Amino acid sequence: MMADDYFMSKKQPDESLQAQPARTQRRRADQDAVSAAMSAAATGAHEQREQRQMLLARVRSILRRRAVPAAAPDAPRRFASFAGCTLDCAANLLRAADASEHLLGTAEMQVLRAFVDRPQQILTREQLVGTRDLSALDRSIDVRISRLRRKIEADPQNAKIIKTVYGAGYMFAAAVAWS
Repeated sequence: MMADDYFMSKKQPDESLQAQPARTQRRRADQDAVSAAMSAAATGAHEQREQRQMLLARVRSILRRRAVPAAAPDAPRRFASFAGCTLDCAANLLRAADASEHLLGTAEMQVLRAFVDRPQQILTREQLVGTRDLSALDRSIDVRISRLRRKIEADPQNAKIIKTVYGAGYMFAAAVAWS
């Protein structure tokens, strides 16, 4: 059989087979368009994120430059007087109203210093201890407060200087004068 006969003997392709490549081409074009749109959206989102980060960095930089430096006190705040007591912050020494002197431990001094630095303000347990991840079952702050009350208050059971604010924390109710 000759080559011409061979090709002539083959049936003509079906119309549905001829239409398939066009459909496939449209499908590929649609897929390419979707892919290009997704790529553009992803690139745009990435560029927007970068622009937001750059803007945030610029704002922070400006705020850092314009920030007013904390005013340095003329003399260091060493002695705090409140309710007849005097606290020597450098020596961790508390002179109570009855003229007794108490050498405070580091933990007690940390709590009392937080109180005298911010009198008349409610301080949370976390602010007094100086940590964020304080357990609800941690009662070390309660022990520190009770020790301070015994040294400062005339009647520790009916506290007038270190008050408990239920559900919020503690408040130092005395006026503080620094020297």
